[in-house]
Amino acid sequence: MKKCPKIFVLLVCKTGIALATVLFRDIEWIISFFLGTFISGSELGESSWERTELWLSASGPFFVAEPSNKKVSFKCPEIEKLSDYAVAPSEKFWQNFPYRGLPEAVSTSIDVEKLKILVEENEEKLTQCQLNRAKRAIENLEFGAGSFQKEPALPGCFVKNAESAFEYGDTITDSVALWIKKDFVAGPFDSPPL
Repeated sequence: MKKCPKIFVLLVCKTGIALATVLFRDIEWIISFFLGTFISGSELGESSWERTELWLSASGPFFVAEPSNKKVSFKCPEIEKLSDYAVAPSEKFWQNFPYRGLPEAVSTSIDVEKLKILVEENEEKLTQCQLNRAKRAIENLEFGAGSFQKEPALPGCFVKNAESAFEYGDTITDSVALWIKKDFVAGPFDSPPL
């Protein structure tokens, strides 16, 4: 199965989680075009982009999960389980927690040079809009995607966790640790590193 580039960056702070999501729909489209197969949201863990777009636009429908008696299978059993996730853990807790720093350069599993050649070879098959999207996707892959912030020095922020994060702290902690191990996210940090 072909893989799309990572679609989000998550900065994990020891006192909270800040999430910045960037969807590379242009990159998904251009990769799909040249591979001759559609890379769907299901390959990224979602069965339908339509559902994802409804979620992002907050226009529903919203589903309430039914309580489950299913036993949770933890992927990072080395992470200490806390009795209260609303209280900051001790330094000992962080000794077994995985860590990944911020990347120093843009990286991708896509062969950008090959993609450039494919765009050039197929330029006459593309509309001007598609060609512009392809060039923008290549630029994002080479130099990173813009955050489109008006202030050049966007300060870090802290966001209070939802009550459910405390209620299901063991599961959320396990998920975040796994994301760090799989290189989906960076952290944890004592303060926002940007």
